[in-house]
Amino acid sequence: ALEKIDAVQGQLARGEFLSTKKRMPEADAVFDKLLESDSQRAGVYFEVSDYYRERPNTERMAEAVEKAGRIDPDDRRLKFYKGVLLVMQGKNPSEAEMLLKSYMLSVPDNSDVPPHAAAREWLGKLYESLGRFSEAAEQYGISLSLDPHNKRVEDSLKRVQKK
Repeated sequence: ALEKIDAVQGQLARGEFLSTKKRMPEADAVFDKLLESDSQRAGVYFEVSDYYRERPNTERMAEAVEKAGRIDPDDRRLKFYKGVLLVMQGKNPSEAEMLLKSYMLSVPDNSDVPPHAAAREWLGKLYESLGRFSEAAEQYGISLSLDPHNKRVEDSLKRVQKK
């Protein structure tokens, strides 16, 4: 029904449904098609980016972030997605850190954008990858205080506290 009203939103919903049901080849096909679409809404590509971040597929995520940036180079979510992508790729840690910190300073924490808890988690991952375990623990701890039920962050915090 949603696809009849808004085909792109319908496809996003279908892709999310297939992903939740662990029907990954079908979900991949839906998100690949969305990535190749010519949507003029940056938000579509951020949602596609979220999917590829979870897969994880940095090549496809990079394409989605780049398309979103072409549509709206001033979109406040770009700093978050670019920072996360750099952390995932293991590239340019100082730029990744700057992007994630800048995102948290310039974007209010609300439901319309990636939460600050997620940005803190990615800063924690960055610091952990650099062997800066106390800084990683600090970021994971802050993330957990913002999102206390995040088992993944809880496990990450325990892991870096042992180092």
